[in-house]
Amino acid sequence: MAAASCSPSSPGSDLKGESDGGELHVLAVDDSVVERMFLERMLKKSEYKVTTAENGTRALEYLGLLGGEEEGTLNKADLKVNLIITDYCMPGMTGYELMKKIKEISYLKEIPVVIMSSENNPTRIEKCLEDGAKEFMLKPIKQSDVKRLSCHVKSFKRPSPGRLLFAHFVAISSGHRHPLDPLSPSEISTIRSIIKSSSLLSPAPLGFHYVGLDEPDKHAVLSWKSDPSSHPLPPRRAFAILRSDGQTYELHIDLDNKSIASHRRRSGVSGHPMLNMDERNAVLALPFKYAPFVDSVKKRGVELRDVVCSTLTMGWFGEEQDQRLVKMQCFVTGETVNLYMRPIEGITMVVDMETVEIVEYEDRVVIAMPTAAGTEYRASRQLPPYGPRGKPVVVTQPVGKGFTFEGNVVRWANWNFHVGFDSRVGLVISVAGVGNGKDDIHRSVLYRGYLSEVYVPYMDPSEEWYFKTYFDIGEYGFASTSFSLKAGIDCPHNAEYMDGYYANGDGSPVLLRNAICIFERYAGDVSWRHTETLIPGRIAGFTGVLEVRATDYNHVEEMIGEQHGTLLAPNTIGVFHDHFLTYHLDLDVDGPENSFVKANLRTVRAEGGTTPRKSYWTVVSETARTEADARIAHNEARPGRASFVNPG
Repeated sequence: MAAASCSPSSPGSDLKGESDGGELHVLAVDDSVVERMFLERMLKKSEYKVTTAENGTRALEYLGLLGGEEEGTLNKADLKVNLIITDYCMPGMTGYELMKKIKEISYLKEIPVVIMSSENNPTRIEKCLEDGAKEFMLKPIKQSDVKRLSCHVKSFKRPSPGRLLFAHFVAISSGHRHPLDPLSPSEISTIRSIIKSSSLLSPAPLGFHYVGLDEPDKHAVLSWKSDPSSHPLPPRRAFAILRSDGQTYELHIDLDNKSIASHRRRSGVSGHPMLNMDERNAVLALPFKYAPFVDSVKKRGVELRDVVCSTLTMGWFGEEQDQRLVKMQCFVTGETVNLYMRPIEGITMVVDMETVEIVEYEDRVVIAMPTAAGTEYRASRQLPPYGPRGKPVVVTQPVGKGFTFEGNVVRWANWNFHVGFDSRVGLVISVAGVGNGKDDIHRSVLYRGYLSEVYVPYMDPSEEWYFKTYFDIGEYGFASTSFSLKAGIDCPHNAEYMDGYYANGDGSPVLLRNAICIFERYAGDVSWRHTETLIPGRIAGFTGVLEVRATDYNHVEEMIGEQHGTLLAPNTIGVFHDHFLTYHLDLDVDGPENSFVKANLRTVRAEGGTTPRKSYWTVVSETARTEADARIAHNEARPGRASFVNPG
């Protein structure tokens, strides 16, 4: 079966077609010649057959929808198109309008349509996804984006001319190739629609605080993975946490049946959901309209235009508290972007997140402002002795990358694992395993693993600091506080990227471009950085920043009593604190029947020996029977190691 070809005088003369050799066929539509060539090259690199069109009209001509044909007959040869990818902004007909015309035709409506654009417009993205687009991609399109198209591709065949029209579709993959795939933007939009149209919740405005995959039953996932042809995909469900009319709701959403499977109302006594960015932004403007705060700033000789503020969770110290309260900490910029080095001390400001108002304010004491000199961390502003910026180092792989993608599954050497993204915890690694390299037997290692919490307590009990005991993931979440990874800064130039999606406070999908990067690396590289959200332009540093407390001391000899930190510079105390990282690890070493074994070292006296040696140590193993048995008091424990083992 040959694809339609165009002579120079035909209506489709600017279309480029290729003969059909059985490969998957993509119709790419873009009004930019450069963009079309770039996209065509990447599609061909992924072994797609490609036809390009310069606008929506040309695409419709190629599909046989213009020129007076009636539905069911074609003036072209048989044609197979497995997927259409189109730019949104095009003269004459937008990509959205092109998609709508295609969806109106019975024999074309099942062809997956992906829309791309250089503009990150949430309203536009949501509209396209709700009305049928399989995905909305932001330009520039990368090779990893092209690889992701395989999740949407379907085999599609149009009939021969003059025959009664019918279509037969065979799914290369279902909507989700893997039951642990993260929620897609279209699913997030569907969840939002299901919830907003439900009568189960209060008619008051809804605030979305978490929307994520409701993890399917582990046994069902492993059964499907062992033989996808014999075991169905587990039910596709989502879990959402909302606030409405002062109440917290937990909902389980059945995505297969597009309904709410269960819902539960939580009392404030049992805790509150993590903050969402919409409500945090709503309270950031409060201090600048609050007369007592404006007076406090003026009293310290600071320009209000140089002040930025942040919302800080208050911790919990055993008291009963139904209100959702946060404290606000403000800083001075102006001469430096390193705002955490210039805190405005002595002020307590409490905000009610529900009523969006300042409910408590105290200006307790005026403390000298730390100087801005020497606090700049941007590489372009560094002065000697830190020297000029080094020349870039590029990693090359002359024979190509050592890993491949299949949807969200990564294959590297004899390893394979599933990569997911969650709006609360970020990166999730699942069903990781290794082959033995001989008889192709796959050995499981890890079912699911992720960073579940980052606990950051500061060791200053003073009024403005005692509450700083942050749970970064549980209170703030990963997605809304993250930024796109940058090549050459966060990740080497040989990295591949994966995007992430999360729901904003309104429940609409938000694209986090390049949320995850995957690459082969040597150990020891810097693997984190700080990006500032409180300053326009989002200034980024190489690693992190230190949060300090202002003090009246200028020299260590002046210091009296416990200061809960180190004097770093005049008027600047670096407060003692720590970062405790907690991981969720569901290990499946050669199967789910695993044990946690503590191997402790025990000293043994060598009595009656024939050598001068008087003692040695041996290993005494202890298998934990309960979670309580598995606890280890690190400051009291004997030397040893802890292992997960499969006793079988």
